[in-house]
Amino acid sequence: MKIFVEGKEAVLKKGSSFEFIAENRLFSGADEYTLSITFPIVDCPQNWAIFGHLYRKDVDIEKVNFACELRDTNFYKMGVLAIVEVSQSEIKGQFLEGMSAQNFIGDFDEIYINELDLGDYDYVNMSSIPPEWLWRSIDRLKKYVALPWVNNYSGNIQNEVVYENGTYKWHPDTKGVSFQPYLLFITQQICEVLGYSYDFGEWERSKYRHLIVCNSLPYAWDMPQIAKALPHWTVTEFFEQLENFLSAFIDIDHKKKSISFRFLNKDPEINTYITMNDIVDDFSVEVTSDPQSSYKNDSTLRYADCDHELWKFYSCDWLVKSHEEMVVSYGKLEDLIEANKNLKETVVGVEYPNSNLDKILYVENMNTYFVFRPVKIIPQGRYDSVSDTYYDLYVNILQPINQFGERIGSNEESNSIELGIVPAWIDDTETSKGPCLFLELNFDDGEATSDNSKYWPLSLLDSGESEKSSAYFSQLFVAFWDGTNYFKGFQPRPIIDKIEMNEDWSFVETDYSMRLNDFDSFVQLGMDIDSSKKYNFQFLSHEIPPVRAVFIIQGMPYICEKITATFTEFGMSQLLKGTFYRFR
Repeated sequence: MKIFVEGKEAVLKKGSSFEFIAENRLFSGADEYTLSITFPIVDCPQNWAIFGHLYRKDVDIEKVNFACELRDTNFYKMGVLAIVEVSQSEIKGQFLEGMSAQNFIGDFDEIYINELDLGDYDYVNMSSIPPEWLWRSIDRLKKYVALPWVNNYSGNIQNEVVYENGTYKWHPDTKGVSFQPYLLFITQQICEVLGYSYDFGEWERSKYRHLIVCNSLPYAWDMPQIAKALPHWTVTEFFEQLENFLSAFIDIDHKKKSISFRFLNKDPEINTYITMNDIVDDFSVEVTSDPQSSYKNDSTLRYADCDHELWKFYSCDWLVKSHEEMVVSYGKLEDLIEANKNLKETVVGVEYPNSNLDKILYVENMNTYFVFRPVKIIPQGRYDSVSDTYYDLYVNILQPINQFGERIGSNEESNSIELGIVPAWIDDTETSKGPCLFLELNFDDGEATSDNSKYWPLSLLDSGESEKSSAYFSQLFVAFWDGTNYFKGFQPRPIIDKIEMNEDWSFVETDYSMRLNDFDSFVQLGMDIDSSKKYNFQFLSHEIPPVRAVFIIQGMPYICEKITATFTEFGMSQLLKGTFYRFR
């Protein structure tokens, strides 16, 4: 057994041993680490040359870590050595690798993404740049786009366009544009500003490269800094959110200053099957009636609640579950539309008995629920010749509901995972403009409205000091944009779901969705386990098997929580201990 610290061979204390623990990060969020390793200092010049400076009074040992390698037959690990104790006679340290090292070092815990200098958006000459040039996607090497969006506070459409003679032009009120950056670009910029190299190849080759960050600030605010519209998250929080949102592993090596990315379903360990033949008879099973496994797939996955008007439609599990008697099912969306076309417009104040106006409609082949949602009133839109009376009409849209409801884990009592990266708000506007991206800003946008022509500083004074002055948004609103405008003639809008509806009930099916419950969603964490029974096996092996593999033990499949090996100065014991759960 050899240990190298900062490239120099260190001497392990004679007669001592230490435990090496390989953890499955799908349980604990950690990777591999050891318990205390003891290095003698007295009469050991090799160790003094490595650790001698730790005895200086100006050294804070809590912040000291060394590059470290553990080497043995069929065993090699590279990570960091964190110092846990310094005495006159010896040094005690803990080896940390992967997420274990990342969690300990925590270099990103006090750096906030909205305070980084991520650069500025380009200035756009509105007279020479047509709108469609600013809608080109990342596949055409674009870093951000300028799609129309509504400031819900003022009602103004930012980046507004008009469609004339088959061509889009800037609306006369659009004096400048604000942008929506690609999430991949934002992540790359953060890495570059921090001085870290990155490998996001899997992400770049997937359809999730088309995710854009919809957080934007009005052009009139004159804030071209890319970071300004991001939430007040630390870099650590940002990468944790990315991992959970994209179902990925993001590995940060602070020593090498590198960051890598891979999807869970591409992880070589998760896709490995190992048959365990050398099981020692000595094993135990811990049985509990109140399972509290920390396995990610046991946890409920949900989007953080949003304060915009449409969120009550986006996520409403309670409505569907508690009112099953209200559900009317159809095989296809075309069947639903044909059966209910008389409800596109309804008379205000008139009941429609024996209709589906007060029902929840379900389309089986899309696994999607709908309700009728009135979005406009047409004054005196219908004339009744019998009563010689004009009636106001509701314009009803088919509103999808609960597309973004939570995904209940196999253990409802386990902790939930809340995603701060959430679907963007797409809502109805004027009939001629179609649905559009919306943002909830608690400030005017500095442009004149029908009842308020104050300049932005005066609006800020009226609003008073904001308690959230460090950030304009608390969440990261995202949607897909691959450059395709599915609804020609309307304001172009990004995609958040596999079914996109218009006011006139026309629709398109897309290849994109941010649903948590669909089988083909990008947030799948693995198979369910029986967390009520924890199996502790001992087995013989000349090496530590990959801990995230699927283990076949006595003919049954198991997932491993952790494997423990014991090392002495003479190497690794071949008797290993593992904690496992059986797949359901």
